[in-house]
Amino acid sequence: VQRLANQRRGVVRNSAGDVGGALLEIGTVGGADALGLPAGRIEPGNWADFVLVDHEHPSIQGASDEQLASALVFGGSRHVICEVMIGGVAR
Repeated sequence: VQRLANQRRGVVRNSAGDVGGALLEIGTVGGADALGLPAGRIEPGNWADFVLVDHEHPSIQGASDEQLASALVFGGSRHVICEVMIGGVAR
């Protein structure tokens, strides 16, 4: 919505100025909050839902720790996910 309203990219940024990190947080923390679910954050009492990412996958290979969120959001394919944990159980 912000991109359309402002007619430019990269409008949504986190405190570090990272667009990918902000979008990832909106999808995880914001999504869980919107649904009223105890998820989206790594903290006691929240669901243990995670994905394991292959840092060597070609779509994100070479991304630094600081670039990883943006690499996942803008360039990562579904094949970058090695394993899914739902409620702390590998699926």
